[in-house]
Amino acid sequence: MKNIIALIPARGGSKGIKNKNLKKVGRLNLVERAIDVAKKTKIFQKIILSSDKKNILKYADKYNIIKHDRPKKFARDRSNISQTILDIKKKYNFKNTYLFILEPTSPLRTSNQIKDSYKLIKKKRFDSFCTFTEAMVSPYRVWELKKK
Repeated sequence: MKNIIALIPARGGSKGIKNKNLKKVGRLNLVERAIDVAKKTKIFQKIILSSDKKNILKYADKYNIIKHDRPKKFARDRSNISQTILDIKKKYNFKNTYLFILEPTSPLRTSNQIKDSYKLIKKKRFDSFCTFTEAMVSPYRVWELKKK
């Protein structure tokens, strides 16, 4: 039997929108939305909030989930999530695990989508799985803001 773990990676630094993971969408901020949807699935043995910032990590205590104090070297602009995953794997000695990465910046994801994904992973015996959504606008029509 595999362990099923949710990882919510929420870096503190953001160049585009300051403190974006704490911005509210409706009544909850992005971090709280990710925690809420993970809890609603009822499939995770552990939910881990990983951040380099104390003001984000306090939500782990508030919602009674595992807090991972991410080393600063894994929270830079050019850091890769794989560094954080390996750090968590080593710290918590995870083996035989399905790891779901629930990024706070995907606030429209539902608990049913996560559960359906898990059912498909089990049925097809996938060793990895990733979901995507088609962009609503062609990348060639995207605007870039300079300065403000």
